[in-house]
Amino acid sequence: MKAIKYLLLIMLCFYGEQIYSQKKAVWVPDSIASQISVIQNQAREWKQHTDENPKDEKAWMRYVRTIQTLKSLTPGDSIEKEINEMMVKVKKYIPNTATYALIQNMILPFSKSDMSFDEIMDKWPDAVMHYPTYMALSFHNKNRLKDVSIRWYQSGTYPLQSLNYTYNELISAEKDALIFTDANWTLFASYLLQYGKGLFNDKKVIFSALMLTPFSMNELTEELGIPEFKDADPEFYKSKTPTMTFANEMKKRIEHIAKYTKRPIYISVSTNEAVKNLLKDHLYGEGLLMRYSSKPYDNLAVMRRNFENTYLLDYLYETFYPETLTDVCLDLKGVKMLSIYYVPAFKSLLQFYKESGDVTHYDKLYSLLESIVKKADYYSDEVRERYLKSINF
Repeated sequence: MKAIKYLLLIMLCFYGEQIYSQKKAVWVPDSIASQISVIQNQAREWKQHTDENPKDEKAWMRYVRTIQTLKSLTPGDSIEKEINEMMVKVKKYIPNTATYALIQNMILPFSKSDMSFDEIMDKWPDAVMHYPTYMALSFHNKNRLKDVSIRWYQSGTYPLQSLNYTYNELISAEKDALIFTDANWTLFASYLLQYGKGLFNDKKVIFSALMLTPFSMNELTEELGIPEFKDADPEFYKSKTPTMTFANEMKKRIEHIAKYTKRPIYISVSTNEAVKNLLKDHLYGEGLLMRYSSKPYDNLAVMRRNFENTYLLDYLYETFYPETLTDVCLDLKGVKMLSIYYVPAFKSLLQFYKESGDVTHYDKLYSLLESIVKKADYYSDEVRERYLKSINF
């Protein structure tokens, strides 16, 4: 039951990112009502797609995710009827598949499901399309997580863009670092690099949303050997928006961890802006990561080192990884969106190069950032223009 709850949380976050990318980055959830409306539209689109392409297993999974989310937000007879109709079609068009077994387990009560999640993963260990789900189900089973990570890495289907991006995050962090991220791509990629490649085993990437559950937060504090987190004044239902609720809850948890651990703490630059704003007095940009520190230090020197000597950046100029492989198990637009974070990550360094007269490094960095923005066709022209203006000073 616990694993199912975590899966639902992961899927909700993953689906939110899919919506964001499909709307060309112009929609930002700021109320439950807006989320419901957008997800309902997505459900109708995926239903139509599955009606027209009933053998498309990936489409069925995306349709199921929207239905699951809607059921949690708007329970009732109408959604139950749609679920029942959907299950009839799934059984008819894609029986005897890992997709059907997963959907049945995710939707139906445990007693009515033919197979458990473990049985599904054992029967279809190489179902690449479902590796994100397999991994989400394995967070609390290290052996299973390691096996899925190795299989995914060796399959060659995990997007190299994401592996490169996460490599640059992890290589720049100090030993034993704790890295908080909102992006499941960073979390998944960190496991592939650690278990599949054998890198960065001293560092821990933490998916922020999971820290909202007492079980996961207690598990983390126990692993770190620090006092249990006790929220005397929960933020839930106080803030006007889900975004601010999440931000305030994350702030309290990060501050608790920082108070008791000696391990270096980092926040991914892709983290929710509301979280970064609440922690801004203690965050120092070093590139793709922002370090949480109680004392100021020369973070610009670290940023320079990362750009000039540490990061592997060639993939941003050109990539030879077939996009069709990425689309097997992850949303392609979402993966490609990662590159844009180099712009805010290095904006202050670009300004430093200009003001200090370092023409060589200025030209190199400007050329890179300009190229990233111009290739960002997953954003609207208006958004790309704003990014270009941000580096022209």
